[in-house]
Amino acid sequence: MKKKYIIQNTVIVFILLFLFTFFINFKISFHNDEYLSYMIANNEWTFRYSEGDFVKAQDIITNNLATHNDNLFNFKAAYDTTAKDTHPFLYYFLLNFVCSLFPSYFSKWLGLSINMIFGIILFFVLRKIINQNIINNKNATILTFTFIFSSAFINLLSCTRMYMLSTLWVVLLEYNLLKNFHNNNTNFKKFFLQIIIY
Repeated sequence: MKKKYIIQNTVIVFILLFLFTFFINFKISFHNDEYLSYMIANNEWTFRYSEGDFVKAQDIITNNLATHNDNLFNFKAAYDTTAKDTHPFLYYFLLNFVCSLFPSYFSKWLGLSINMIFGIILFFVLRKIINQNIINNKNATILTFTFIFSSAFINLLSCTRMYMLSTLWVVLLEYNLLKNFHNNNTNFKKFFLQIIIY
């Protein structure tokens, strides 16, 4: 039974990776906030050119949005930048980490690979919530796949921002709240600790 469950989930992961790659492949442009995500994560919020410099567009992208040898795994810069901003720093740490694995290289796939991982986790957590609270496992899988095909999810997946991560946090919080509710757990200290962590 356990082996069958592992095989089923492995197949689902590969199906999700295929679908996510298919969806993301159609992304041809960025919102300005997505460019800012890369700048915050990788370049200490500084622009590497002066006004009047003549540079190629590709050089601007590579020099300002990619990591370089002087800022690989520079989590402090991402933290310092987000300390002046309203956005939490965890997503920028992850983005800097992934970009640091590929220095001086910029691609939509670097940031969106993070969303793909969170999307897979989100799928399984959401399926578990649906399975435990609404319907059986087979129908829960079908219903969760329906969510994966929604425009809301595809927008979350294809935007290089922290929205997929924050959606995952909310769904994890909901999972814990429902789990405590079903277990008649009235430990309010644990409950508030979970809210603070999320």
